Amino acid sequence: MKEEEAIWMRHRKGVKNHVVDSSQPEADIERILREFIPRAYRRPVAEEQMIPFIKLAKDRLASGRTFEEAVRSGITAVLCSPQFLLLNSEPVVDDYAIASRMSYFLWSTMPDEELLQLAAEGKLKDPAVRQAQVERMIADPKIETFVNDFTGQWLDLYDLEFTTPDMRLYPEFDPLLLEAMKEETRLFF
Repeated sequence: MKEEEAIWMRHRKGVKNHVVDSSQPEADIERILREFIPRAYRRPVAEEQMIPFIKLAKDRLASGRTFEEAVRSGITAVLCSPQFLLLNSEPVVDDYAIASRMSYFLWSTMPDEELLQLAAEGKLKDPAVRQAQVERMIADPKIETFVNDFTGQWLDLYDLEFTTPDMRLYPEFDPLLLEAMKEETRLFF
């Protein structure tokens, strides 16, 4: 990565443009995409599924695009593919699908290494293992995203700020009380 000229940003000073380059662009394109695709798909990926993305990026590089542009085109294609975009589209629910469903439901993000390892070992079909993982996931700080989103939608906590009580009837109401009301509800949940 090479640092170039400074970029003007209103709220941040000293930000510089960076250019990503490589001394072995074709090998680096392949390495980057081979590491990225299984993470994006949340499962191991067969060689024949990776080849079109790698070929696309290498073709872009060969056509005169920069290394960074070539890698971006490969990654963009992966992120536009149905295997990345569509959760729960598999006709057969395997351990990787279970890991993704658990993770996106409870954490609103991709499975962590422990879930992926259990999926690789084929252990997530066991109800006791799933129960232990749910307990672990609930104890993790990432559960806050689920709590905020779920209570925000279910109990309309997102809309609480759009109404203002009459100050003559509720003189003690202030922004601190508003936040306390939302936090009490989340903590109770």
